[in-house]
Amino acid sequence: MHEPISVPITSDVIGKLRKIQNGTVFDSPLVFVTELFQNAYRARAKTVQITLRDDTLIFVDDGCGAGNPKTILTLDYSHWQSTDEGFGIGFWSVLGIPGIQECRITSRKWTARIDIPTLFATGTPAATVVRLPAFHHGFAVALTAPYLRDHADAIVAEIARVGALQPYTVTLNGRAIERQDVFIDVTGEFTKDFSTRLFTARLAVADRGWHSPTLYYERRTVCEYADTLGVRGIIEMKPRALTLKEPDRKQIVRDAKRETFASAISKCTRDLYRAFVRQATTDQIARYAGVIDDLLSVSEYEAYVLDDAMFAEIGGIPAPVPDDPDPFVFSTATIDRAAFDRADEDLVSPAVPAPNSHATRPRKRSVRSEIKKWKRTVWVSADELDDVRELVAKARYYGLTVVTATNVLQQNVFRKYRVPHISEIEQNLVRRHVISNVGVQTQKEARYLALLAPICQHYQVPNVFRIGKIAMTLEVRVGDQMVDRERMQVGGVVHDGVIILDRAHLALKRFRLTGGGIGQHELKALLATLPTVCHELAHLLYHTTDNTPEHFTTERNIYDELVTIYLKMR
Repeated sequence: MHEPISVPITSDVIGKLRKIQNGTVFDSPLVFVTELFQNAYRARAKTVQITLRDDTLIFVDDGCGAGNPKTILTLDYSHWQSTDEGFGIGFWSVLGIPGIQECRITSRKWTARIDIPTLFATGTPAATVVRLPAFHHGFAVALTAPYLRDHADAIVAEIARVGALQPYTVTLNGRAIERQDVFIDVTGEFTKDFSTRLFTARLAVADRGWHSPTLYYERRTVCEYADTLGVRGIIEMKPRALTLKEPDRKQIVRDAKRETFASAISKCTRDLYRAFVRQATTDQIARYAGVIDDLLSVSEYEAYVLDDAMFAEIGGIPAPVPDDPDPFVFSTATIDRAAFDRADEDLVSPAVPAPNSHATRPRKRSVRSEIKKWKRTVWVSADELDDVRELVAKARYYGLTVVTATNVLQQNVFRKYRVPHISEIEQNLVRRHVISNVGVQTQKEARYLALLAPICQHYQVPNVFRIGKIAMTLEVRVGDQMVDRERMQVGGVVHDGVIILDRAHLALKRFRLTGGGIGQHELKALLATLPTVCHELAHLLYHTTDNTPEHFTTERNIYDELVTIYLKMR
């Protein structure tokens, strides 16, 4: 068995420098601009003066400087007390400048010269250091390379872009660069500023979840911050808030700091959207509904997402009106005479169109107290209207209010407060009806029924009209609990293949029916009651469904036919 030996762990410094020179460490030769500005930032400089002439760039700051050249020339060492992240490698990004010949550094009482070709030819990293008799404040870095001359425009543009974001004064060839707030380009429909122990930020709402804020550190771009949802903007992290991956510091290390940082950003994002929904318009809430749903609970937005028109709505969704005024042509041949024994017990109630809902901003209201009043209300989502139009018509026919949930937030509010969905109509509606006293009780009733005989002759059907008393109630239930019971006014009903007209609704006492043909008084009685007769005939003869285009058109065509018949009889 061999004895253990000790093997020293060394760092291949020249190998690391070659990687920088070859462009495999930093993503662009221009990264040296950002690194020099960052060094001045950490040195707490108040001014930076840059000169670019021919193939030489000189970068001078008035920061704290360095007393010992080793602190600058040692790879992976950071002189600055403001950070412990080993950013010393950033200075060596100058080696990524293609064809760089020389680098000179001056600070306090020393100057150092690095001959780049010799450094790589000998494989021995070294610099010539000379002590100076005069004290030089801050740092002066002089770089020489043909690249600086050949790519001067790109270098000037990068200096202007990065320099404008610095908190100190920057001049280029004697001309000051106008300072720019790092947050100035953050715009949107709603923005909010944040300041925490980990970062300062300006965030804007984003209606698509794949937007990401840009993360900055010490006034330089780090990366797109992807650990959040539904926002864009600028986040400027504070020292030690995150661990950035060496050497280019363009990625965030996955550690406990990252989780803490993400939690803080998430809290600010929720605060942003809580403030947004309090002042958003109806249109904005609809467009941002998906993101709001992902970020906030129902209790955080419920007071702001139901618009005034929805609360004022009575009678639900307006029935569609067909574009063609006469899309159907009827004849007696289209009547199903074998269906006179059907038991249709539909109720009739007037349809009240919904008010126009163009509210600019929903006003805050107590949803809990408001929705308690919605005992006879069901809801339907906007994207399913075409599929449930018959149910909508049925609900309106029963006198229910149908409200349209235009986005997922409104749907969530309705679900929270157990407002029934329209699909629950069959389970939530119980009709109680009593039909009694069917028969002729007065001469006027006999004369009126005689007036309806031409209708049966026209459609070639048996006598289908009766007069009686119709009493109906509608019970609305949520689950096993009845929340409302209402007496319904009924003008007529199709029952067991006949049409029963409600005696009270006809109110025949108001007409002087003599039974002597079609006179003035008979026409008045017919005109007053014919809408109900046509309504029930549409059900009986053509099996139409209430509050549908087919039903309205059928009812109107029947009315026109019957008016023509009676006018010819005079």
